[in-house]
Amino acid sequence: MNMKRSILIAIVGITLLGSLFLAPLSVAARPETSQATTTINTSIYLTAEALKPYFQERINQQVPQSVNGVIDSLVKKQPQQQQGWMKAMAGALLQPGATLTDLTTQQDGLVTSLRLSLYQGDPKPTDAQLLVTLSVLDQQTIQVSAKPLAHSPALFQGPLTTLHVPLGQLQQITTTPSCGQSALGLDLGLPLSFKEHKPENSPQSTTLASLQPLAMTQQAGLSGTVIEIPETSLASIGKGIGALSLGNNLYARNIQISVQNGQLVSVSDITLGQSLKLGVATTLIQPDAAQGKLAMKVQKTTLKVLSLFDFEVDAYNQQIEQQINMQLNTALANTFTVTEATIGSNASVPCTANTSLLLTGTLSAL
Repeated sequence: MNMKRSILIAIVGITLLGSLFLAPLSVAARPETSQATTTINTSIYLTAEALKPYFQERINQQVPQSVNGVIDSLVKKQPQQQQGWMKAMAGALLQPGATLTDLTTQQDGLVTSLRLSLYQGDPKPTDAQLLVTLSVLDQQTIQVSAKPLAHSPALFQGPLTTLHVPLGQLQQITTTPSCGQSALGLDLGLPLSFKEHKPENSPQSTTLASLQPLAMTQQAGLSGTVIEIPETSLASIGKGIGALSLGNNLYARNIQISVQNGQLVSVSDITLGQSLKLGVATTLIQPDAAQGKLAMKVQKTTLKVLSLFDFEVDAYNQQIEQQINMQLNTALANTFTVTEATIGSNASVPCTANTSLLLTGTLSAL
């Protein structure tokens, strides 16, 4: 009887592990990129508290189905006249389930603690601990492996499955035991597409409401996720924007974005035509979130421009806001809902830089 129970526990355990990790990181399609692209470095931090309900939900959905499939396969090998009552008996006696009792991060992986039972009220549930490790297989794929910890039942050992990253180009994945609430850190290259800004007689007025909404999947997702965009990546966005048409043959060029005193600072040359520099515009920008999107808000623009020319400050501010919002919101579309945007590290992810843009929110369901 003990041997039969061990076999059944092993079946439950193996199907459980498959249920934890077989779901792809996201069903979101990758955005198409044009020739004018810039790839910026970003990091994504996932918390253990967000991962726990995700794992448990997958357990609840997949384990009964997977075990029933195994039982059906075993029953079909028996004489046909016995298959009916054997399947009915197995269905009546076995109600396999598993509970994720703990998920902790350490330097070499995620310690996953499980309690496996063959039926409700099982007086002898089996407790098991696995060390789950994740590594980069290629730019879009994570390799997931596991091994039993000491004194734990050997449910599985070796490669389990692969996960497909929903956005960007995966560079590195690590556990983050010394980074506050974060359990996993993913380093990505995030492609941004820049459209050519054609000269116009007058700039179009663009507000946050006119930006395309950030469509999200209907799945629950991972709340409390933090995306870190370092200052060097913010600077790359400024370079990628190129020239902005301000009307009356005026342009903003050589846009430089940096971080100073907890704010974004944009400095650009104001030119007449292609090259005649008239002055400099310095803009202070505060990050914010609205309707699930990043919503940069200009606080102040200081101009040093010849007074002979009529400079549309409001139009300039709107275009700066629009360009930064559009680039990042488009890159994160269908994968991330922004609930908070700040500059600098905080208590939940103290390993981030003081000059980084942090986007906190929900990553679409794994």
